[in-house]
Amino acid sequence: MNWRTYYKLPLRYDWGYVWASNETMALTFDISFDTITGQKVVDTLNGYGDFKIPDLNFDGVDFFDGDTYIFCIRGWGGLTGKGGGLGLTGSEAAIIQDKFSEYVFKKLKE
Repeated sequence: MNWRTYYKLPLRYDWGYVWASNETMALTFDISFDTITGQKVVDTLNGYGDFKIPDLNFDGVDFFDGDTYIFCIRGWGGLTGKGGGLGLTGSEAAIIQDKFSEYVFKKLKE
């Protein structure tokens, strides 16, 4: 499974939360992150903008501007859950989230 199958673009910004077009939660911004910048991030991830965060770095699913936490990748329960989720193993889910994290990083850093 490719990350694009689970985190379907385009993404939608909704007051600090970001949803994939298939209603999967994709990101959650820190409460201090402003909505205008959040929408610019989402536009860039969707390919409609070119917003960059020069000091962007990430550790797994957590993203930082320098040392300041700004957002995280979501969706673990949807990937691994048995009821309404996909029932993937932890290893399979980690690969999908890692690939999505790499995509987010590349779009916002380069």
